[in-house]
Amino acid sequence: MALGLGMIVLVVIATLISRGPVVLPMLIVFAAAGAALLLWARMPRAIVVVDFAIMAASVVLLYWLVSATPLALFLLAAFATAREPRRWLAVVLALATGAHLAVQLSLGQDTIVTALATIAGVAFLFAVSRLLVSERTQRVQIAELLAEVEERRQQEKASDMLAERGRMARELHDVLAHTLSGLAIQLEGARILSTQHAVPAALRDSVERAHQLSRAGILEAKRAVAALRGDQLPGPELLQELVDEHRLSAGSPIRLIITGEPAPLDADASLAIYRTAQEALSNVRKHAPGAAVEIMLSWTPSAVILEVIDHGGQISGDPIADHGSGYGLTGMAERAELLGASIETGPFDDGFRVRLTVPIDAVGPAS
Repeated sequence: MALGLGMIVLVVIATLISRGPVVLPMLIVFAAAGAALLLWARMPRAIVVVDFAIMAASVVLLYWLVSATPLALFLLAAFATAREPRRWLAVVLALATGAHLAVQLSLGQDTIVTALATIAGVAFLFAVSRLLVSERTQRVQIAELLAEVEERRQQEKASDMLAERGRMARELHDVLAHTLSGLAIQLEGARILSTQHAVPAALRDSVERAHQLSRAGILEAKRAVAALRGDQLPGPELLQELVDEHRLSAGSPIRLIITGEPAPLDADASLAIYRTAQEALSNVRKHAPGAAVEIMLSWTPSAVILEVIDHGGQISGDPIADHGSGYGLTGMAERAELLGASIETGPFDDGFRVRLTVPIDAVGPAS
């Protein structure tokens, strides 16, 4: 477009210099028609033909009236492939070239050789312009094909991923869920027997807690299956269930404190908060059994902060190296890094603290 406008300006200046201001009205018509052809992106096809015909007529009239330079005719040849319908523009160009040659010969100022040179120049510029347009069209088509291939590849990748997740969900359901269900049935029988016979109270309580934990495990397995199948993942809204489960299994005091106004989070951020709290409580049961625990979830305008603090004194073992249920603190750090979040773990007052900070702007709203 810039080149075309520059060529129009060049023709106007060259003609004014050689023929003076007498040709200015005709040059204005020529320049206006050429600029409209370049700048009016949504020009109807019929108006394109009319506009190009006006441009061609002005070129012929310029030469007929003042014997202007044929540079304008060469520019017309370059413009003939710029827009659709190109066939009709080529017809107008041929007519304009014929009229230009007729004027040349009728005025007796040019010879047959000059006329042939003019035809050759018009044909050359038309061919070059046509090749450039064809090359540009091919590049656009290639880009569209590559985009289509990439889209199909992404669709196939997503389809393969869904198929694999479906297979994993079936395996998890058929193996783990069934095993936990069988375990829950056996523990239910043991619990009933413990109430019918004289058994130590501690054993009865252990069986009861084991039964409740097996039922919680079944629920977690169902959630995992649902997550693999694309259902809603657990998030901060289920922290109370984790608290109830811990209170039942550990028999120790625990409280959940939520402050601030909840903000929408995406699925990964919600799951990270839930899994971090889950693993932190699991580590408390392993390394500081019986310790009192506080879970604090703070919503701020810029971030959501999860803190799990136990008051178990010096913990036993290495909580960083121990991955427990598969969501160890190292896994927490990796999950936080993927989110652009930060996690801090270490001794705190008379116990141990896990602090997860998830920037709300970084993760965006839930989709």
